[in-house]
Amino acid sequence: MTAASQSQSYLMPNAADMLRQKECERRIYRTDSDFLGKIEPLAQWFCDKYPGNRQPKHYCELVSGRYGKGSYDFAVRHMIRWGRADARLIEDAFQISLPPFIHEFYSQVQEAVLVWRNIIHILPPEEVIAWERQNREWEGKGNGPVRLVRFIKSYSVSGDIAIRRSVSDDKWRMFYVSVDDEANYEEARLDHYTLAEDLDSWLQYLMTNDGAYSQDEFHQSEAAYLMTRVT
Repeated sequence: MTAASQSQSYLMPNAADMLRQKECERRIYRTDSDFLGKIEPLAQWFCDKYPGNRQPKHYCELVSGRYGKGSYDFAVRHMIRWGRADARLIEDAFQISLPPFIHEFYSQVQEAVLVWRNIIHILPPEEVIAWERQNREWEGKGNGPVRLVRFIKSYSVSGDIAIRRSVSDDKWRMFYVSVDDEANYEEARLDHYTLAEDLDSWLQYLMTNDGAYSQDEFHQSEAAYLMTRVT
């Protein structure tokens, strides 16, 4: 069952609006995993890339305990660069037409690192193009038709997030890209790897389920299982 099947997308706000509501929310987690070691470099990188008034500790800080010395508590916030990005760059690069929900999102958000029990990094269009070209070259599909575009990196699980166009109904959906290359393209396995009908319904699912990608266990990271939400 996908996230979209559990929600009524016509009643929900778009993804960017949902992020605005949660941007300043400070969440505290408890773990003895290396999760803090993943977040701190990302917070520093984000502040270096987008200098402003906020420091890395605004996005991630140790609250109690000692990292690497048993259980500890840490606080996180989402990292969001607001502003218009041009999704048409992706369309021009791959000669495709993206769904409206992608254009709507990038009309308000340039880049974002969203932190719950999993970490997702929504790339800006220019980096989406470079990353997808690199992946297609590795997979030997450089000149083939583009039915899948990765635009979200995961730092928590062994796979990433893309939009994928079905050959059966020509519709773009949110899709989990497994490390198993063939599963990315075989239509028969599409349903198992589909996360949601669109970005709006998938983001709502993430918010409702503390960053869980879906109900399927293979979408969850080991670190996520070792974390508990404190506040």
